[in-house]
Amino acid sequence: MGTPVDLVHGMLTVLFALVAVHALRRGVRSPGTGRRDRMDHLLHFAMAVAMAAMPWSIGPSLSGP
Repeated sequence: MGTPVDLVHGMLTVLFALVAVHALRRGVRSPGTGRRDRMDHLLHFAMAVAMAAMPWSIGPSLSGP
């Protein structure tokens, strides 16, 4: 983590990982919620995990204009 870009990528990963943990807890441990609410939280979990991985893509970087 030597460059400022790596620092931003790390901060985004931590942010989305925290959101993913929160969504997973709400989806698994919410008593009295319906199936639809649980599925909504679990889908938010999947989206947050995907977004946490996005800054670290191994593909070639895009050139700016």
